[in-house]
Amino acid sequence: QVWWDANLCAIRSDDMWVPLSPIEWKLFETLVSKRGSVVSTEDLILSALSRTGTTAADTSLLRLHVSRLRAKLNEHFAQELSIVTMRGRGYMLV
Repeated sequence: QVWWDANLCAIRSDDMWVPLSPIEWKLFETLVSKRGSVVSTEDLILSALSRTGTTAADTSLLRLHVSRLRAKLNEHFAQELSIVTMRGRGYMLV
């Protein structure tokens, strides 16, 4: 089973806590709140990066942070949590 703590910005499985950066945490919170549904790139940029535009730089920055979050989830929580890229639509936590 997986737990998370907003105060620690960390996800826990068994006895191990995996810390997330503030942006990774915002991404995780947004994706977990809509788990099983596609979250658009624009919505993730707004919620995690606090930006209202979707410039190429914003999209690149989002991809970088999603990649880092995905790596942490794959390394520690692959059986319970995974981020799926929905090409041209956004991302989904499954």
